[in-house]
Amino acid sequence: MSPKRKLAYFLLIINTIVWGLAIPVVKPALSFTTPERFLFYRFLLAALITFPFLVLNWKKWKLNLKTIVKISLLELIGTTLILWLLYYSLKLTSAVEASLISSVSPLFVILTGIFILKEKETKREWRGLILALLGTFIISVGPLINQNSHLSGNFLGNALILLQNIIWAGYLVMAKKTYRKVSMLAVTTVSFWIGTITFFILSLPSGNPLAFLGPEIMQSQVFLAVIYMAIFGSIIGATTYLAGQNLIEISEASLFTYLQPLIAIPVSLIFLHENLAPLTILGIILIFIGVVIGEKK
Repeated sequence: MSPKRKLAYFLLIINTIVWGLAIPVVKPALSFTTPERFLFYRFLLAALITFPFLVLNWKKWKLNLKTIVKISLLELIGTTLILWLLYYSLKLTSAVEASLISSVSPLFVILTGIFILKEKETKREWRGLILALLGTFIISVGPLINQNSHLSGNFLGNALILLQNIIWAGYLVMAKKTYRKVSMLAVTTVSFWIGTITFFILSLPSGNPLAFLGPEIMQSQVFLAVIYMAIFGSIIGATTYLAGQNLIEISEASLFTYLQPLIAIPVSLIFLHENLAPLTILGIILIFIGVVIGEKK
């Protein structure tokens, strides 16, 4: 294995652990604040922490107006839209179902490659893909079948995560092309300011988020989640993923996403006292079989 690939795997394993813990950590905080305000707090802290790096490396990163505009336009999708969909859906559904549906985003990366990049799939890969998508569909529609069950999440929340997966796949393809010659640290530090500005604006309909900052940050769940997501979720998580996937193929890098539920589900079951509905278990089995068949090589 080449040193370049080893580095990519190391970075992506760090990202898997960090992002695997993200949903169980954030879920309790959303009982005390809105998704928009939480994301504003998170990115404001991340932007302030990394601001000295932005200033010191401005010339080294060649951050001219054209580059900043290019990063800003793409991060309106990769930061603002994708995270708003994920966190809004997390307020509606369970952490277990959210982490499971989020983990199958590589399937949508594969579909993007098939329909946009005209990549070819073998019969075995198609069988695995169909099984995994069927499992995802069962988990997503489970709340419609188990409407009176406390084990079930929320259909709208699950549907929004599916939409987020589709957009995320398109974003990765665009990021791979757009950021080929741009420092990943430059991308993440600029994206923090994009997130800060956009989520401040999105928070305004419910009031000035700065007015809520003091009382809400005093809640331990909000405080811990903001600290964790600003430092680990944003600075470490985003940088390691973008850097790792820039060193190897998008489809291969996205496979590490399958590992995140191995962290998220046990934490959610133990600390959030969530449960697995029968349909969710069936969905997990189908996704697992589908991934094993489709990615056997």
